[in-house]
Amino acid sequence: MLLTIFRILNLVLLGNGLYKSLSTKLPPHLVKSGHFQFLTNCSLLTTLIYLFFATFGFQPNWLYNLSSNLEFNVIFSYWTMALVFPKMVAEGEVDRDLFMDLQVHAFPYLYLIIDSQPSLSIMKSWVLTCLYVFIYWVYFESECGKHVPDGVSGYPYPFLKGKGMVERFGCMAIFAFIACMNWFVLNLRNQLF
Repeated sequence: MLLTIFRILNLVLLGNGLYKSLSTKLPPHLVKSGHFQFLTNCSLLTTLIYLFFATFGFQPNWLYNLSSNLEFNVIFSYWTMALVFPKMVAEGEVDRDLFMDLQVHAFPYLYLIIDSQPSLSIMKSWVLTCLYVFIYWVYFESECGKHVPDGVSGYPYPFLKGKGMVERFGCMAIFAFIACMNWFVLNLRNQLF
């Protein structure tokens, strides 16, 4: 019963975070590609789908592991860049809301690490994660790429400005690698607890 209440509270908290993120006005160079050009929003939606199923007693282990890996990348990459290299994450015209930042960039992973589930094999975990990030990259390239020629639109992260497709793929590969490292975190957590 307590676990169900915990999941419902997180469903509300994280759902509100996604709602606020999707309601945020995008700067002119990002408007045409929409809110799902951000890996953070895609990861959070995946986590919310898992959380919805888990709340009602259906806990697909593969979806838990995928969500956890993606959110590990989000919490690690976002906060590293935001705290150490802030110009890599957002440009000056973006208003920052710390609580919303926590709702979309920290609380999802904290929920997943607490709501402990068994981990997949390293091969299944890594293939699933890399496949998701690859599909995201294809979507990202097609959605953003079709708007770039208008002279206003661009890519969602400042560190992607001026990079070619291969370099952007390399950035996504780094995100996939970071996400895959969560397999070790999950296994360590499962051994300790």
